[in-house]
Amino acid sequence: MVLIELLCGRPALDRSLDEDECSLAKWAHESTEKGKVYEIIDFNIKSQIFLKSLKEFVRIADRCLSSESKRRPTMAKILVALERSLTLQNKFDSRVRPDASTLSFARLIKWPFISPEVNSGIY
Repeated sequence: MVLIELLCGRPALDRSLDEDECSLAKWAHESTEKGKVYEIIDFNIKSQIFLKSLKEFVRIADRCLSSESKRRPTMAKILVALERSLTLQNKFDSRVRPDASTLSFARLIKWPFISPEVNSGIY
């Protein structure tokens, strides 16, 4: 769920939204199934995400939300998928912005578990 929250930039439950969008997990899963995943991305990061990296990230995040426990990936598989997604993003960033840092995505999203220096862009 945390992966989806980071991608969408909103909490897991928001009762101020319409019933069909109130549950982030349900809304994100339905959007993914309809091929509309690009519409749920937080506008602050939308223009920065490489499509191949996004697809990998969403694929693993959506599998984590499966109602069937046997279909959910192990933490090891999640880690491998996230590393693959980050590698794709870093390759894209280095082609588009040669001076891009490997933490550019971390700067775009205010990661709550990374030091304030990273969140502020100061190293």
